[in-house]
This record gives sequence, C-alpha cells and structure tokens, in this order.
Amino acid sequence: AEMLWREAADARIAEREAQVELTRTAADARMTTIPEAITNTRRAFLIAGVKTFERNILSNLSNIPLEGASKAIAAVPDRALSMLGLTKEPGARTIRLRQFQDVGSAMKTSVPQGFKEWGEILRHGQTAEDIARQEVVVEQNTGFPAWDGVVNIVFRNQAGADRPTYLYGYARSLQRQAWNLFPNDEAARRAFIANPPEAVANEALADAAFGVYQNDTTMNQALQGLGSTLRRGGTGGRGLAWVYDNLGALYKKTPSAVATRTTVDFTPIGAAARVLDALWENGLQKLNPEAQKAVTMAIGRGAVGTGVIATGWALAGQGAMTGYYRPDFKEEILTSGRTPGSIYFKGEWVPLQWLGPVGHLLAIGATLREAGAGTVLPFSDMGNWPTMAATGAGAAMQSVVDSPMAQSAKQMQEIMQPDERTAYQKGNKLAGSFVQGFIPSVINEFARARDTQADGYGRRRAVDDTSTTGAMVDSLKSRIPGLRETLPMAVDD
Repeated sequence: AEMLWREAADARIAEREAQVELTRTAADARMTTIPEAITNTRRAFLIAGVKTFERNILSNLSNIPLEGASKAIAAVPDRALSMLGLTKEPGARTIRLRQFQDVGSAMKTSVPQGFKEWGEILRHGQTAEDIARQEVVVEQNTGFPAWDGVVNIVFRNQAGADRPTYLYGYARSLQRQAWNLFPNDEAARRAFIANPPEAVANEALADAAFGVYQNDTTMNQALQGLGSTLRRGGTGGRGLAWVYDNLGALYKKTPSAVATRTTVDFTPIGAAARVLDALWENGLQKLNPEAQKAVTMAIGRGAVGTGVIATGWALAGQGAMTGYYRPDFKEEILTSGRTPGSIYFKGEWVPLQWLGPVGHLLAIGATLREAGAGTVLPFSDMGNWPTMAATGAGAAMQSVVDSPMAQSAKQMQEIMQPDERTAYQKGNKLAGSFVQGFIPSVINEFARARDTQADGYGRRRAVDDTSTTGAMVDSLKSRIPGLRETLPMAVDD
C-alpha cells in the first residue's frame, strides 16, 4: 500500500512538472508586437532605478506594521460583535490577539522562502506554484533577445522583490484563519496550515496580494476598463488605447491600490463607508464570517489611519513636515529647501513617498494643517466635513502621483494645468515626456546626483518647448549624465 501511495504521489509530481513546462512553453511562444514592446520598455525603464527599488521595499515593509496595528485594534470589535450575538455563528471570531504570538514563526518561514522564490523568478519569470495556480506571466518576446532580456529582467526583479513580503502575508493569513478555527489546539493549527483547504488558501493569497499592493480595486477596474473600451474601437481605438497607456496610465494596478488604501481604507470616512457596504452586502442580518471580518478590519484600519493622519497634522505644526497646500512653496524651496510632501530628517527634507502608505497618510495630515484644519485640536476649524475630505483626498492623490509608478500621470497633470503656455508648447512637452521613458531611471538618478545646480523643484533645467524636436532632444539630455549640465537653468517669471 505504501509503495502504491508513493507511486501515485510521484505521478502527481511528474504531471505537475509537465504542466508547468507546457505552460511556460506556451507563454514563451506568444510574440510581442512592437507597440506592446515600446510600452513594456517604458514601463520597465521607469522602475529600473535604485531609488525606485528601495521605495518599493520600504513601502512593502511599512505596510506590515500598519496592517498589524489594524488587526490588533480590529480584534476588539470582533470580540464585541461575537459577545453581543451579532454573528450568525455563536462565538465566531475572525481576528484574535493571540495570533500575534506566531509572527516570529511566519517571518522565519516566509523570508528565506521568499528569497528562494525571488531567485526562481529571476531565472524563470515566475515560480512553479504560480503556474500551477494558473497565474501565468506572459513576458516580452519580440525575437530580439537582448531587448527582451533587459525588459524582462527588470519586471522579474520587481516581482521577486515583493516575494518575501508576499509570503509573509500569506503565512500570517493562514495563521489567523487557523487560530479562529482551532484556538486551543496547536497540533490542529499546524496541520491546517500545512494543508489548507482551497477556500482558505485563496483567502490567504488575497491577503498576500493586499500586502504588496497587487489587490484589485474599483479604481484599477475603471482604468483598465477605459483601455479595454478604447481597444474595441478598431484600429483608431487601439491607437488611442496605446497613447492612453503610455501617456496617462503607464501603471494602473499598484498606484490604484496605493491610492485606494490612503483615500479609503485607512481614513475615517472611507472606513465608515466600508462598514456600511459590508452591512449592506450582508443583508442587514447577523454577520457571516466574511462580513464580520470586513466590518472589524474597516474599523481597525480607519482607527490606525486616523492616528497616522493626526501625527502628520502634529508634525506639520512643529515645522517638521510639509503637505501640499501652500501656494508659496516655490519661494520657500529657494530660501529654505523645504519641499512639498516631505519630512525633516537628519538635516534634510525627505519625500514622504519613501514611507509608502504611511507617508501618504502623513501627507494628508500635514496638508490639512497647512489648510488651517484646527489650531488646538486636529481638524476642529476645518469648517465642514466635505471640505476636509476633499482637501485630504487631494493631498493623498498628489502624494501618490508623486510616486515613481505614477510618473506618467504626474507628467500629464503638469501639462494639463492652466498656464501661459500654448497648446503647441504643451504638445511638445508631452512628446519630450514620452521619449524620456527610453532612458532607464538608474541613469537619470545618476545624472541628477551629478547636477549640483538643479534640485527638481525651485531650481530646474529648462527644456525647449518651442519645437517638438527640441523638446524631445532636451528631455533626453535631462536624463543623461554629462548632457544634463549642458541645458540652461529655467527662468520663472
């Protein structure tokens, strides 16, 4: 019997390996069109920088304590709902404080495995486990190996860098669900985690994706839907979709997840909306486990986010943080070096984007303070809730737009803002912004580090916008070491 069992197990392993190899072969066989390759190249080069890589890691890491604190707070209303008999299953729990004692074991298993899978992704593009779950990554394949290799290795490294955090989120989700089912049976919890049911594993995968900003959102669906609608419009529509992808929304999923997290999930108004939505979806009846978790996590995240926003408000009052409200920043930058959306750290003003969602929430608080939101208590003098919400949401969105993956949206925002420039000049600037994407960010970072005269805010290099060719050439020069310094300094009226 044991021999038959081993033969069956070996057969399943062989079948899975064959399926993985077949899936990889099929994915590699698909040819990439030149327009697709251009978009892929610009997307890859945009994130091919040391600072972008560091920000990605720090953003993932900052989400861990944010979620941990949210769950710790959520455990209180979770227990209260259970004790008050508001759950369908008597005594049902979805979050327990005791589960936090397993944080160390989750870290111990997920981090080494995460680095191992990072290496596998660098070699093969994705892991065998991903392929087995039908999560197939179609890489660039133009028939030019050098071009394809450069583009694909950037995306592979970006995906691999997320892996330790992703697996940590997966492990913590399994632990949470195991504690809810077997609070007093450690052996049962271990067996459950080692071989989780499909529904449990799927919930853990969704929680893991949330931890690295790969969860789907309404905003992402809207952005993706616009592109899909354009592509259905024939040749002209596909052309417009290509322009939309390259000039307006080069990245959609990650910026949408970050924006949703900082404008909805971790704000008091957004948390209230999440609670009402969960209650409505549940039919205003006793809560099932999904609704119970949604309600309690909305409360936890809203409470934590409100605390971070209040911290930003307080730091701005101490002069240690800046938001996005004041219109006189240009003069202030030139005189004191204070840049918008930054925190003062060791004698320098550091952009809050380095802190991921925590930084975006701090920016909301700092902006509200600059807008006059309270002189004694946070937000007490804001006037009305709609004004406060609009100001806070605007600050969060500006903070997200300033992040590396939203640079195409930021460039479009700068071009579309009303000023004295003609439509022709703005078009030339747009053309220059497009060709900038063909210079990897790591080269641009080196060029900026060498340029001691320009800081990107009050002192910047001028780009000729009187001709399309001039704008494109100057835009390329601005990202290349040695050539950047040949551009004149901008003169503001």
